[in-house]
Amino acid sequence: MLEAVLDRIIDSIEFITEDLKRGGKIQMTQDEVLKKTGEIFALRHVVNLSSDLLDTPDFYWDREELEMLYQSTCAHLALGNSNSVFHLIASPRASKARKVF
Repeated sequence: MLEAVLDRIIDSIEFITEDLKRGGKIQMTQDEVLKKTGEIFALRHVVNLSSDLLDTPDFYWDREELEMLYQSTCAHLALGNSNSVFHLIASPRASKARKVF
């Protein structure tokens, strides 16, 4: 669900990159940029405070050996947790939108 919301936001501002590549003027007002930035921050709020993305999935709680495997796999892949991955995706887009003006 959160990924779908992020995809929707990304799709709605994708034209900015295209405009910049062509050297054209960005077709957004400052108010529109602020609204998009607000959408991104609202989504980050949901991820940070209202979700369990920071936790090890419940499936592993009563399977100690699998939980250890899960954690070592995450460490090996440098995934950390889903929240970190989300912020890697969301943060650059938020800062790009703020730099437009």
